[in-house]
Amino acid sequence: MELTAILIGFALGFVASYLSQWPVPPKVLWYRYRSGKIRERNCFNLPKGKIYIIPSSSSADLSIYVSQNAMACVQAVTKMLAKFGYREGDNFELVFQYPDQDKVSEEVRTENLILICGPKTNKLVDSILRDFPELLSSVEVELAPVPTLIYKGTRYVYANNRDWALMAVKRNPYNPRRKIILLFGLRSIGTKGAGSFYANIGWAQARASVAERLETRSGEIEVLLRIDHTDNYRTITTVSAVGT
Repeated sequence: MELTAILIGFALGFVASYLSQWPVPPKVLWYRYRSGKIRERNCFNLPKGKIYIIPSSSSADLSIYVSQNAMACVQAVTKMLAKFGYREGDNFELVFQYPDQDKVSEEVRTENLILICGPKTNKLVDSILRDFPELLSSVEVELAPVPTLIYKGTRYVYANNRDWALMAVKRNPYNPRRKIILLFGLRSIGTKGAGSFYANIGWAQARASVAERLETRSGEIEVLLRIDHTDNYRTITTVSAVGT
């Protein structure tokens, strides 16, 4: 009888304690929401401050001739930024790069940058990799005789519906207080895949796994991605990180 009374008293105390916390105060709800957003934001390795997104164009008529796959990468990134409350013009801005020369101003290149497309077409990427060869620690980029990514001594080239891409978050070599994010493949389908892996919510768990294994204390990440696609070169079937 005493045991029964004890159990009933414990149950009633638990229910009373639970009900005393309901409804949850608005301040607690806001804290939970904000904490969740911060954890999700950190998973994307978003830099603090204004971000300049710089894709490459295939023509002097800049914004008109961005490739379909490069634009898909741009759209994935801008959609992700909008999800976190970034507003175009105030918090991020598109700066289209010329196909034949690096014309990005000093004012822009010292800020937070998301660079889309590789050094063959994006001349700012070409300038950065040429002027700061130590920027990438585990991946090398070769353009001739065929575009190649070299990861830990192994060479990766496009073949049989499989592209290779780089996703890297680094300190901006022009201003170490800012970051640069590199998203590019050997071909444009790889660039699209890198953008999907970096920006789409569906890859959040995979990004978190990569960050857990590869992210440095300063928040830098450098990862080689395998991008498989369909025969028509339009649909990506698989994106996976090499060596994780």
